[in-house]
Amino acid sequence: MNAIKNLFVISLLLLINPVFAQFSDETLTTNPLMELYGNNAKTLALKGNVTQMRIQQFLIDEKGNKSIDTVTFSNLYKFDKNGLTQEFEQNYKDLQLKKNYFSYTNKGYVSHIDIETINFLKDKDTSDTNLINQSLAPDYSTVDYKYVQKKNILFKGEDFIEGMPKKTTARKEYFYHFNDENQIFQIDYQTSDLAIKYNYDTNGLLKESLTLKSGLPFSKNIYKYDRNSRLTNMTTINSDNNTKYPSEETVISYKLDSNGNAIEKKVKNYLYSPEGNKKFNEGYLYLYNYTYL
Repeated sequence: MNAIKNLFVISLLLLINPVFAQFSDETLTTNPLMELYGNNAKTLALKGNVTQMRIQQFLIDEKGNKSIDTVTFSNLYKFDKNGLTQEFEQNYKDLQLKKNYFSYTNKGYVSHIDIETINFLKDKDTSDTNLINQSLAPDYSTVDYKYVQKKNILFKGEDFIEGMPKKTTARKEYFYHFNDENQIFQIDYQTSDLAIKYNYDTNGLLKESLTLKSGLPFSKNIYKYDRNSRLTNMTTINSDNNTKYPSEETVISYKLDSNGNAIEKKVKNYLYSPEGNKKFNEGYLYLYNYTYL
């Protein structure tokens, strides 16, 4: 049930931007440029010649202890010699396998994604518990991106194409606002009536981000770093604007290796009552493994 819920949450993220599929397990760094360049070795600030990165997600309790045999999904990134993501594979246990193949513009922006999706439960004999051994035919879809730059504002159009014959089934528009330091300080998700505002410190590190829905505060992120400017903690506070208290809080903490690459991440989610009482809801542990050149 938790795996199904997790898949549903990720599908909500894709309603905003399919590129978010690359970091549906939560971002490893605080770089809004991922929206344009995707998750790659540079935007993730990976140290060393990383050719592959695998991430596994497990369930944890309130104390942070991992439940036994609770892998809900695993993600595999394959980078080219320049650090760009060539292939991204998402495997949701017993539910879905999705492979994404990326193309880029001359500026390095994601321009096209070919997607192969296998739904293990689709038209299958659910009495057979060994679903992987059944013959499965993938569904094919693509995402195309077009960019137009006007001064400090970059427009991106997104077309999601699927079905036979192929046709555009979803069209979305985004506006990226850059400051004089070439940092993104606001993203407008035109189709979803969402906007994210970014606030940086004097060192260029992201301090806070505020998400607005129909002009009202919806979610706020607060970021903390170690002395080497590496992200160690991120707290997300959500509000439904019905009470003076938050409605939800998510705390993310990172454990880094000697290179500064994340090897462990713990995510704890809490819900608030209308009276302001906080209660643990669910938790996840992410383990990272790297292949170096």
